[in-house]
Amino acid sequence: MRRPECTALYRGIAALVVALLGLAGSALADDLRCSPRVERAVDVGALRHRAGLLWEVESPDGAIGHLLGTIHLALPEVTALSPQLRETLASGNSFGMEVQFDAEALAGVAAAMRAPDGEGLRRDADPALYARAVELLAAYGIDEATAAGLRTWAVYTTLSLPPGQTALPLDLQLMLRAQAAKVPVFGIETLAEQTALFADLPTADQVALLRETVCHYAAQQADMERLVDAYVAGDLAGLYSEALRYETPAQRRLLANLLDARNARMAERLLPRFATPGTFVAVGALHLPGPGGLLERLHEAGFRVRAIDR
Repeated sequence: MRRPECTALYRGIAALVVALLGLAGSALADDLRCSPRVERAVDVGALRHRAGLLWEVESPDGAIGHLLGTIHLALPEVTALSPQLRETLASGNSFGMEVQFDAEALAGVAAAMRAPDGEGLRRDADPALYARAVELLAAYGIDEATAAGLRTWAVYTTLSLPPGQTALPLDLQLMLRAQAAKVPVFGIETLAEQTALFADLPTADQVALLRETVCHYAAQQADMERLVDAYVAGDLAGLYSEALRYETPAQRRLLANLLDARNARMAERLLPRFATPGTFVAVGALHLPGPGGLLERLHEAGFRVRAIDR
């Protein structure tokens, strides 16, 4: 967990940056055609599963497995695994993750992010949006020549994450631990299924999502800070509320595929997996709570779920 004074300092700096952008950056905002962020109330009162990241899953026949909510980041406070989690992972009979990554899969991700004609971002974005996106991508080690050829969805997803991460994200670290313990690894989805979630978005939606991210970049990075704090605290209700706090039509359409449709698909594929004892599955924590979340779907299918890390 971050020291409180560091967290407060980060938020203070972020707030100052947002204020300065609002005062000194008005011409830039006009060029970018930025719209105010629309906040909505997220009802968490009815959430059945409100806290915990590591869940014991018991099938109707008594098979015991585990479901872990992850966050796809490499921050030290995220990747610091408890002794309980390390032991549970190493003692499993199989390890499942959203997509099983190997060298071939990672190369596939890199290829999917590039437009075949080399004109992704440069073609889709207007000059002001293009210039600001290229400027922000520099902090991620991406130069303009590379940025120009990225698909617009790839730019949006990159800028949605904190810059400067050089370590492996939590999911990959868990996969390597499972492999070191000789635990077989499986993917719940294919790489093609995951990339299609973004690549199949209409270009207009991809541009709208990028514009939202570029226009409110400092505020969204502060949002990520709060998401990480909720995650480290095991606060599923807070994580759910923070992630859904802002909404645009393009975001609503993306989340319908990114969460709702995938939750249904993942649950269908995981139900038979959890009928086998010793199954350990790690997926993004936002797939766990809420109506239609994996915990709710497992419960409705007759499985007993119990948080064991809160």
